[in-house]
Amino acid sequence: MGGKLPRDSSGRFFLNVNPTCFRAIVDYLNELAISTPENMPEAPTVGEECNRILRQQLELFGLCKFVKVPPLHNNYPDSAIVIFSTEVPLLYQWLEEEGEYGDMK
Repeated sequence: MGGKLPRDSSGRFFLNVNPTCFRAIVDYLNELAISTPENMPEAPTVGEECNRILRQQLELFGLCKFVKVPPLHNNYPDSAIVIFSTEVPLLYQWLEEEGEYGDMK
C-alpha cells in the first residue's frame, strides 16, 4: 500500500477491503497482543468463500510471513488467475515470451 492512504471527507482513513476478512485480521491481532508465547491464538479464519480474500489481505498488510494460514484449495488447477503479487514477475515473463506485454512495461 505505497504512498498515502486515502481519507474520507471527515479525514478518516479509507481502506477498501473485505469487512469480514478485515475483522478476522483485527480480531487475530488483538488476541495476539494479549496472548502469551505459551498460548498463541489460532490463525484468522473466515468462511471458505472468503479464504482467498483473507490471504490476499494478509499479504496486502504484510502479515503472511507472520500468520500461518492453511493453503488454498485450488478449485481451478488450470487457471492462470494471478492470486498473489509474488506471481506478477512470472506473468511479465510469460507475456514477454509471447511478445504480448503491450503497455505494461
